Amino acid sequence: MTARRGTTRPGRLTTREVARAYIGSDRTHVAVRLRLCPFGAIDDLLPTEGRIVDIACGHGHLALLLASGAPNRHVLGVDIDERKIAAADGARDRVGFGPDRVEYAVSAPGFLPDGPVDAVTIVDALYLFTPAARERLVRASARALAPGGMLLVKEMDMSSRALSYRAKAFVAHSGELVMTRLAGITASSTDEPSFTAPSDLEAWMRAEGLRTTVERWDRRYPVPHLAVYGRR
Repeated sequence: MTARRGTTRPGRLTTREVARAYIGSDRTHVAVRLRLCPFGAIDDLLPTEGRIVDIACGHGHLALLLASGAPNRHVLGVDIDERKIAAADGARDRVGFGPDRVEYAVSAPGFLPDGPVDAVTIVDALYLFTPAARERLVRASARALAPGGMLLVKEMDMSSRALSYRAKAFVAHSGELVMTRLAGITASSTDEPSFTAPSDLEAWMRAEGLRTTVERWDRRYPVPHLAVYGRR
């Protein structure tokens, strides 16, 4: 399946408005991320009220989008990078949201969410963890969900043998190497970026009692976006 187009909700920030909340090189980075990832599809899937935790939130742009998409959401974005969290705080203030709608916090390595929460998102971040830490995080996030809650993991699917998909996988892998090794924008706890198989993500979620769905979100995108989400 392919990504849903983001619905137009009253008050939801456009991707351009989110990017303009940042300054300097952060604005450029966020603008590119918002253009290359189907964040609107994530917003459409998640509960429209309750507590959402965005793990490894980076610059915090997804949290801003989610909070603007539904005023009854409270979004907590956490990341180990203090500089990115500072940039996220500044962007939130420029947008005009208070901590009742969006909070950011610097998390310690090995952070696991406390429940109950209504949703957990992990977007393009699992590859930064060791394989053991990935499973631990996904399972703990599933256990933190309240009844009816959702865990959504957006990753790159490197498993397809189709030629067109393999080309997208090459672009994705090259891009992440640039981010982690050359540009140093993203911190990684692994020596070589690798991506979790969708079947593993499903297995971990199901083992914690979630009903899972897998969707390809790569249509019209140059990289092989894939979402695995589970409901409590």
